[in-house]
Amino acid sequence: PNLSGFSAGLTYAMDEKVAKAAEITAIGVRYNAGALAVGLGYQDESFYQDPTSDRKYTALTATYDFGVVRASALVHNAKQANGLKDNDFGIGLSVPMGNLDFSVGYGSSETKRNGVKTLDGSAFSLGVTYAMSKRTKLYGGFVDGEVKTVATGAKKETRLYSVGVRHDF
Repeated sequence: PNLSGFSAGLTYAMDEKVAKAAEITAIGVRYNAGALAVGLGYQDESFYQDPTSDRKYTALTATYDFGVVRASALVHNAKQANGLKDNDFGIGLSVPMGNLDFSVGYGSSETKRNGVKTLDGSAFSLGVTYAMSKRTKLYGGFVDGEVKTVATGAKKETRLYSVGVRHDF
């Protein structure tokens, strides 16, 4: 239910006591009032056969629609029982122009193992969506990113392109 803009959800999935199966508990709360939307989510994954793979995720998102532009931000944290920890951050802008919607975004990520930084990454994205109807959209996008191994300085660059059609039933 939606109570004065607030809503929440809870998910629980039992593990099957088999390899690579996790017991998952997740909760999310959301606030949506007019131009502002804020969400907070938490997920706990417990692995029966490999507790060192246990993971915990926390994410905070926010968007604000200024009318001529929509701004969004994300802060995400992931922790694994074996000492791995990821911290991610992202921001984006989207500009609607009739049936077109142009977007731009930037994200960064840092991985640490037992408090020592091991990976550092960032990415930049561009996208466009064209609404053919209420339920059908054409889209295209581009992402340019890089991940650097801190110890060696080695870099892996990634460029992704996408085009497609989305139809909501």
